[in-house]
Amino acid sequence: MASGGLVLDHALYRDAVAAGKKIHGLETVAEQTGLFDDLSLKDQITLLQDTLDNLGSIGQMLGELQVAYLDRDLKRLQEISEASMRVGDPQLAETFNRKIVLERNHRMAERMQSRLREGQQFIAVGALHLAGEQGLLKLLSERGYRLSRIY
Repeated sequence: MASGGLVLDHALYRDAVAAGKKIHGLETVAEQTGLFDDLSLKDQITLLQDTLDNLGSIGQMLGELQVAYLDRDLKRLQEISEASMRVGDPQLAETFNRKIVLERNHRMAERMQSRLREGQQFIAVGALHLAGEQGLLKLLSERGYRLSRIY
C-alpha cells in the first residue's frame, strides 16, 4: 500500500492522471477480475480454504515480502511466493502460478512492445512479475532489450 492507504496501482494511476499523462493498461479489468474463472470451482474453493486456514501466517509472509521488496531482492520474493504455494496441492500450485504469474508475464511482455518501441515510457508491474526464467526481465532481455537497475 502507498501512503494514505492507497494500493500502489491506484496511487500511480491517480498521480499519472493528475499530471496529464497518457495511460495504457497491459491487462483489461475483465482479464484481471477473471483470473480465477479458468480454475474449476473445486480449485477456487481449495484456494479460498487455504487462505482461511493460513490467515494467522499471512501477516508474517507479507512482512517477509515487504522486506525482500525493500531490499530489491527479486529472488527472495520469488522464493517466498513459491514456498507459500508448497503447503497445498502441488498440481493446483503449478496451475495457479501458471495462470496468475507466468501466462500474465508473457501477455504483458507482448503488450508492452509497442510502448517500448515508442520510448520514454513508465511501465509499472507487480514485483513478482519481474523475477525468474519466465519473468518480465528475462523475457524482455530475450527480446533484445538492455535492462539496468535504476533504483
